[in-house]
Amino acid sequence: MNTKVRILLADDHAGFRRAIRLFLKKHNKVEVVGEASDGNEAVRQAQSLHPDVILMDINMPGCSGFDAAREIKRSLPDIKVVFLTMHADDRYRQLASNALADGFINKADLNMNIFQSLSNKVTSSYIM
Repeated sequence: MNTKVRILLADDHAGFRRAIRLFLKKHNKVEVVGEASDGNEAVRQAQSLHPDVILMDINMPGCSGFDAAREIKRSLPDIKVVFLTMHADDRYRQLASNALADGFINKADLNMNIFQSLSNKVTSSYIM
């Protein structure tokens, strides 16, 4: 069965969401099913779209990515939450882990990691 990995993009920068959408479009095994510009919208989109994976920024208005991830994982534990962030230090990785994240990718390393992780639906390769 050749099902695509359904992805929700959650980042407050529209330009980054547009760029990541174009980047992901190059891969035929993924499909971007929605976008959110803040944490609250990410929670609502997750509840309505039930994506396989949410690529989420940490710093967003209203509700942080950490808070949104905790809420999403509480109500929809099968959805994988992967943080995409410029914060590469271990403190943020630990905070992501505490927020029940399934992965953590530095935006600078995005090209190297994302397709392998998404192909496995982030189940066999934990990026933290």
